[in-house]
Amino acid sequence: MGMNPALRGRIIRIGMAIALLIGLNAAPARSEIVGTAQAVDGQTIRVNDLVLPLYGIESVAVDTVCRDDSSEWRCGTEIRDAFSSWLQGDTVRCEAPRGSGSGMMCHRGDTNVSAWLVEQGWARSRPQKLFAAEQRNAMATNRGLWRLGFAPAADWRIEAILEESECDVCAARRRSALRNRETGSDQ
Repeated sequence: MGMNPALRGRIIRIGMAIALLIGLNAAPARSEIVGTAQAVDGQTIRVNDLVLPLYGIESVAVDTVCRDDSSEWRCGTEIRDAFSSWLQGDTVRCEAPRGSGSGMMCHRGDTNVSAWLVEQGWARSRPQKLFAAEQRNAMATNRGLWRLGFAPAADWRIEAILEESECDVCAARRRSALRNRETGSDQ
């Protein structure tokens, strides 16, 4: 039996992040990477043939299928396509944030790429507080992954419920909708 594609994707991304960090530590003079960007998925870009995980966000794998209240949709592909369309092969500037565990902070012009993905609803902020305003806005407007009725992976739901900073009206409404769907209640 083959490995779960989502798990395989995570393992590959972790390996790429480790390789990137080893490479950055081995060559400190190369702290900034500038080049043409292409979207790999909702949390990874390719710049000058380097595959770079983006700092501060988490998204779904390209092969992920999501459910909302009315249908299933190929959310991973939709995210990659929207991200590709936004990047349009433009130049980005990336650097490893000081003291960060992994990932690159990238900018397209003056726009932080990670913040844009979170604000469009294509990724979530990791850690929660980094792009909290952008995430709240995406959730409140049902953008991207936060479409009406979207049920994130189990660990997303548990974290949102346990984090007091995320217990706003939007999160409470979403938890209520999820409970109603599970119990079959309309209220």
